[in-house]
Amino acid sequence: MAVRPGVCPSAEQLETFAISPDGLPEVTGHLATCPTCAAQVERIREDNRLLGDFLAAGRPTETPASRWTPTIPGYVDLIETQRGGQGVVYRATQVATKRQVAIKVIRQGALATTADRQRFAREVETLARLDHPNIVAVHDAGTIEGLQYFVMDFVDGPTLDEAVAPLRDDATTVVADRAARLIRVFLKVCDAVHAAHLRGVMHCDLKPSNIRVDPDGEPRVLDFGLAKPTDLAPGMTVTATGQFVGSLPWASPEQIAGDRARLDLRTDVYSLGAVLFQLLTGSVAFEQGSNLREALDRVMTQDPPRPSLRATDTFPVDEELETIILKCLAKDPDRRYQSVNDLAIDLRRYLAHEPIEAKRDSAIYVLRKTLRRYRRRFVLAGAMGALLAVAAVAMTIQYRRAHRLEAESTRTAQSLAVSLSESNIERGRIAGMLGNLQQAEDLLWRELLVRPTPSSAHPRHLNAPPGTPSAYWALWELFRRYPRLKTLSPPPDRDRVAVLADDGVSLWSADLDGRVQHISLDGAILSEYGTAPTVARQPAIDGRAVWAQTDDVATLYTPDGPARPPIQAPMPRIIEALGISDHSALAALIDHQDILVWHVGQQRPPTSLHADVELGALAISHDEQRIAARDRSGGLWVWDLADPDRPISTVGPGLRSHVHGELAFSPDDRYLADGWLDLPGRIWDLAHTPPTYVELSPPPEPYRVHSFSPDNRLLAVGDTGGALRIYDVNSGECRQMIVAQTARIRAVSFMPDGRRVWTSGDDKLRCWEIDPEAGERVVRVEGEQFHAIDVDRDRRTIYAVGGLGMLRRIDATGAIVSSAPSPPTPRPDGTVPDRPDMLVAVALSPDGALIATGSYIGAITIARVDDSAPPVRWTLPAGVSHLAFSPDGGRIATASEDWVVRIWTTDGRLLFKTDRLSTRVPHLAFSPDGARLAVALRNGGLFLLDPDTGERADFITGTIEPIRVMRFSADGRRLFVAGADRVVRVYSMPDRHELARWPGHSQEVNCMDICDAAGLLATGDVSGAIRLWDLNTGATLTNFTGHTGPVMSLRFSRRGRVLYSVSVDGSIRAVDLTHYRTHIAAHLLDRLNGLDLSAVPPAEIAAWRDWATETPPSDQPAPGALFLLP
Repeated sequence: MAVRPGVCPSAEQLETFAISPDGLPEVTGHLATCPTCAAQVERIREDNRLLGDFLAAGRPTETPASRWTPTIPGYVDLIETQRGGQGVVYRATQVATKRQVAIKVIRQGALATTADRQRFAREVETLARLDHPNIVAVHDAGTIEGLQYFVMDFVDGPTLDEAVAPLRDDATTVVADRAARLIRVFLKVCDAVHAAHLRGVMHCDLKPSNIRVDPDGEPRVLDFGLAKPTDLAPGMTVTATGQFVGSLPWASPEQIAGDRARLDLRTDVYSLGAVLFQLLTGSVAFEQGSNLREALDRVMTQDPPRPSLRATDTFPVDEELETIILKCLAKDPDRRYQSVNDLAIDLRRYLAHEPIEAKRDSAIYVLRKTLRRYRRRFVLAGAMGALLAVAAVAMTIQYRRAHRLEAESTRTAQSLAVSLSESNIERGRIAGMLGNLQQAEDLLWRELLVRPTPSSAHPRHLNAPPGTPSAYWALWELFRRYPRLKTLSPPPDRDRVAVLADDGVSLWSADLDGRVQHISLDGAILSEYGTAPTVARQPAIDGRAVWAQTDDVATLYTPDGPARPPIQAPMPRIIEALGISDHSALAALIDHQDILVWHVGQQRPPTSLHADVELGALAISHDEQRIAARDRSGGLWVWDLADPDRPISTVGPGLRSHVHGELAFSPDDRYLADGWLDLPGRIWDLAHTPPTYVELSPPPEPYRVHSFSPDNRLLAVGDTGGALRIYDVNSGECRQMIVAQTARIRAVSFMPDGRRVWTSGDDKLRCWEIDPEAGERVVRVEGEQFHAIDVDRDRRTIYAVGGLGMLRRIDATGAIVSSAPSPPTPRPDGTVPDRPDMLVAVALSPDGALIATGSYIGAITIARVDDSAPPVRWTLPAGVSHLAFSPDGGRIATASEDWVVRIWTTDGRLLFKTDRLSTRVPHLAFSPDGARLAVALRNGGLFLLDPDTGERADFITGTIEPIRVMRFSADGRRLFVAGADRVVRVYSMPDRHELARWPGHSQEVNCMDICDAAGLLATGDVSGAIRLWDLNTGATLTNFTGHTGPVMSLRFSRRGRVLYSVSVDGSIRAVDLTHYRTHIAAHLLDRLNGLDLSAVPPAEIAAWRDWATETPPSDQPAPGALFLLP
């Protein structure tokens, strides 16, 4: 293609030259003399470079082995797997769990811009808001040496297009079956994206490489780095206008235009349509070529090609599926599906051979489908409908239109208010997880108390106590993470320290203005006295003395003024070197190498204790017989005041730059806490000569204050970062850490029960619960693997069975009352095993009189709880998989490993049995009226059985995964089902229609229980996790961990106050679901006082005040005895 001299090359020639200049020397010569053509070539090359970036966006980035790998505590064996524009992804092993995880770190590291960090943080917050089995879950996040990172699930599998390619190209299988399997996988992606939309998150970068398929065949959506919130205020954007976000082959026209204001839920619909096009045809809808401008123009202006023309002969695309895809790829968002859920509904209609919504505008299509399904009824129904419609439309159309618009407006406004409330609750949960206690409380308390209203900034109505379930349980969860029992807010001051008074039920505090106050635990000022406006140190626990410091003098004050005789000394250089004994008998301070000790109220000079080195801190023992001090090298000195000339001393590690850090004796004066800032912190054991010590691990931050528990077993340490840590005195190991204050903690004090600690700081006094068993009780049986549990009628005894073949009875205190072995079942040859049969099922009759067990060998045993008669025992042809009493207690249903369901009388007489079913039966459940028996199958099947006639009614479950557990609601109108598909399904009864699906578990669900009285549903899975649901809405309320093995069985107490669970790890757990209600109620009145309630009806305010002050039930258990709760 020659270039004529004196004539500019054509556009095609310039484009060819831009790609490969070899072979066109005449163009090279022309460009040297023509600036216009030279500029055109540069534009073409720039376009092609940008196109190359788009092409690379859809592929994983190659990772050089030599790149730097970060070190993140708790994770080892980091291997880079992907590098993108925002971050780098590593595969790693979590040390604590030994599982594989993925760690994403910000690509620019410590040099990242503010915008980069905000975008990375937004991705962390986005993933934390999402909770769906087909979306990667975030487990941890943080910053190490300026490097932001977060930890998520590692998906070890191919991308979505790679995973379905063998299915598309397999010519040996029926096309319809392959298409259905592919669409079912794609539907799980749609469900995940729809769940993200419901949480207020758009993905904005959906493509096959951002969807990976795990070894179980489950698709997992990842990479929310370009996600956009759906609730941005007007005028706010997360990316500059005109900036393209997404990946070109799957990006919508509005994304390419860079108009972020137009991006909405339908943008993800377009991308999903492009993904489905690629999965079905093996190619993208719009080929990119080598020219960026043409590629962009095709997406913006040209109609998408018909998938049927791109499909292969081995995998054709039919008309209906093509219509669905083209509706997704419409240029105008109004012509697409208006949500991902609408797309999923149409795909499910397609799979069920029902009319799809995308074809509704085709009268012939709808008529053909409808006639095929309802031929006989169509003519009569159509005629009657037409006559009624004409009459009704003529009379009421205008009225109905106005009424409908008004109702829709009201519903929309209320819906928006409710959505905002749900968003605030979720933000509060996230703030609590990230340690922002103040923000979390502000958000959650308002949503708990104030009823959502669209039209007023000030509360007009309060929710009825105890508030909406989502807000209540979010606040409950916050108090579980930060177990605060009480908060006192004395008048603000510049510096306050406080100590628990010797009566154990009040506090003494001192502040910078010289006020010493005696404060009740309700916040009332019982008494006070003043000193000079000085730096007042911590007062004695009887409040009868306090050191006050000025620039050059330290003075001891009492309620009557300066101590008599006056005790004044030159200001020591070390301000921590002051002390008062518990009951104000002794006062001491350091003067270089000496300690001056005064006997308060006695007319004699101070006693001088001498050391050979300069001292830095002191403490007076509780019995007032010893004084301890630390020197500047970290050595310890202990004087017995009965023999002050012979101190015991140790050699320290050497001189350090700091000398600060207090000393504190334990109540029995055996141990001494040492908060020297230049060491991690030490606990000295003074029973040894010379004293020995253990170091605190992990160490607290500097400026530490200490308090021992009354039993001398625990040490509470508060530091300058506001953290409260509880250490074991013997080992020095940290047992608990709470972010207790927003700034430095100035004092800590144990309550007399040893289960509560007061902290002082940031103008507030807070009381914290530190009992590790608070709200929970655990019974462990060594070597046992529990399989099932039941609780008796009045909830006073728990029955548990497991692998050791014992029926164990546990009483209200958690003690195992009895362990009755299951008699061994004779073998076919007549021999008897030497160990009990493994028990796999247990059930109490509704009246609590009978207890039934089933064994792995097939033995059924029914015994009277009071042992008033010998047990009845019979054997099935195969092992027991489940058993259940009828509601009247007169019959018992069994399922066994021969795949047969049998119904018996309680004395062992067979009433009915099914034929051999198609597979194993994991679970049985009687309806509340006893008229139906629900039977679950291992292949995902489910049916109702009439126990009298044997009549069977099947469900359409839509799953082939095993069903593990079922429960009827108390009124029998709903059946809840869960199993290996990790989803709770809700069916209406008796018509057996599916009402809802509640995703949430990441592992197979093993067990379930319902408490209608409390409106709660609980499920447990094979990972040991327990999830609590709102029985009416399906919202996740909270999660529990603690079991180290699969949770096998769950039971609520009668009123839902306790949740019991057993696991193969040999543990029985009881969680008091009302425990943190006390914490919430203790802070309620302060929160009400902080709201503008002028427009709220007084009765609504009074209802909350009554709820906060009402007396607990008379059967409130003693601490720890949680099994008593009804």
